[in-house]
Amino acid sequence: MLERISADAAAYSDGPRRHSFGLLTALRHPGFRMTLGWRLARRMALRGVPLVPQIVRQLLLQIFSCDLSLKADIAGGVRFPHPIGIVIGDGAEVGPQATLMQHCTLGGNFGQTRDGRQTPRLEAQVFVGPGAVVVGPVVVPAGSRIGANKVITDATESRDVVS
Repeated sequence: MLERISADAAAYSDGPRRHSFGLLTALRHPGFRMTLGWRLARRMALRGVPLVPQIVRQLLLQIFSCDLSLKADIAGGVRFPHPIGIVIGDGAEVGPQATLMQHCTLGGNFGQTRDGRQTPRLEAQVFVGPGAVVVGPVVVPAGSRIGANKVITDATESRDVVS
C-alpha cells in the first residue's frame, strides 16, 4: 500500500522533489486526499475492520460526491484532477498513471460478463474525459484516451482517441 501512496504522491507533485516535500505538495490536492482516504478505507476493509471503512467511504461520498467501491482495484499513480462525481464500481480496475476527470463512471452493465468479469479494466496511462462512462466487461488498452461524455460498452482494440 505504501508503494501505491508514494506513486499517488508523485503523480500530484510538481516534478522531482524530495519525498517529504512531494507528499506535502500532494496533500494540498483534493484528488490525492480523496485517493488517500479511499486507500486507507480499502486497507481496513481487506483486513476485516468492521464499520470504519464504510464510515470513511461515506465521508468521501459526502465531501467529494465520489462513490469509489472498496471492492475496486485502483493502481498507484492514478490522478483525479477534479474529484467530483466520480463513480468506480465493484470489481473495476484502474491501471497505473491513469487519469479520471470529473463525473466519469466505471461500472457494470446489467450482468453482462466476459471472462468472469462484469466491470471494466483500464490499463496503464488511460485518460478518461469528463462525463465519460465505461460500463461492462470492457478492457481499455494502455495509453487510450476516452473523450468527454463518451459511452463505452464494447472492447476497444487500439490506443486511438475515442471521442
